[in-house]
Amino acid sequence: MARQLVSFGESMIRYAPADANRTESDRHKPTLFLRSVGGDELNVCVALSMLGRHASWCSVLPEGPMGEVIKSSGEDSGVDTSHVLLTPDADVGTFTVLPEKRTVHYQRRRSAFSLHDPSRFRWDEILTSSEKQWLHMTGITPMIAEPPRQSWHSALAVAREKGIPCSMDLNHRAQLGTLTDLMSCVGPHLKNLQVFVVALDSLKQLASLNDIPIGSDGTEDSEWTHPDQIRVMKEVAKKLDIKRLVCCFKSRDGSQAGVQKRWSVLCTSGGDVFSTESMYIQHKPADQLGGGSAWMAGFIDFCLRFGLGGLFQAGNAVSALRRGDMLAALCQESIGDHSTVTRKDLADMETKFDSQPADFLQL
Repeated sequence: MARQLVSFGESMIRYAPADANRTESDRHKPTLFLRSVGGDELNVCVALSMLGRHASWCSVLPEGPMGEVIKSSGEDSGVDTSHVLLTPDADVGTFTVLPEKRTVHYQRRRSAFSLHDPSRFRWDEILTSSEKQWLHMTGITPMIAEPPRQSWHSALAVAREKGIPCSMDLNHRAQLGTLTDLMSCVGPHLKNLQVFVVALDSLKQLASLNDIPIGSDGTEDSEWTHPDQIRVMKEVAKKLDIKRLVCCFKSRDGSQAGVQKRWSVLCTSGGDVFSTESMYIQHKPADQLGGGSAWMAGFIDFCLRFGLGGLFQAGNAVSALRRGDMLAALCQESIGDHSTVTRKDLADMETKFDSQPADFLQL
């Protein structure tokens, strides 16, 4: 039986103005908003479920219509929500995109997830098999509030005891706390993670926290070239004993508005480096959100098929990265955090651009 994904985290209602060009002077004027559902852990579950994988999402939602909106968004995509707890007289978390401020505003301090009772999650019964399950977590959850932090630690502890492979997207959110505070939560679990994904800005901060020079000249002020970034990845992976450290890269040359190239790099604690830079994907996202979750789902999908032991055989590591890149780019062809990409959609594009740069603009 194929491994099943289990993930734990909060999902929220997302509100984004239909007019992304709103200015500060427009902020009080009536406007149309697009409502959707977002949250990294559920996003990953949805993306994998759309590919035909069994994915189980563990969370807490309020009883009532708004909680049902989130729960049904997963169920409609085939996600198992049997471990989603419902709480009466509670609120759902929301986040609102503010283009005039170039930021996102979160309202989650009083959400059902933030205030839940950690004892309600029986992780020994949820996480049962090292042969049949894979746990995916993010660094968002432990920073939300103390109850989610306790549940997050408990799930990872049970997974460690039972030998269940785990992946984590650091996903540092400055609104929730400092990277130092986040790493104090993540640090004890690093050695047990099979894959640890960090954003480029977080990589830079991790290097600084661990006295690893950014620039090739040994300073933090010099230009940070791509070779420097890979060197820093290798040093961070070695120093923190991270089995597989991944960064996703995006670049824009400015010649075409909104167009970007994406690729990814994996470094092992032993110094091996795998990259898809030579087979980058060029595309113009319809939505800037959701790509990271879809990338994680694509990478995990490959690992679920070939197993961790086969990840470094016959170029499989690069193929796993490439699947993440491809699913991320395809996901961002549509509006909303949740991927709508099917197994056939993914397979068709992988066949069309086999080991070659992919230009979605030419499709």
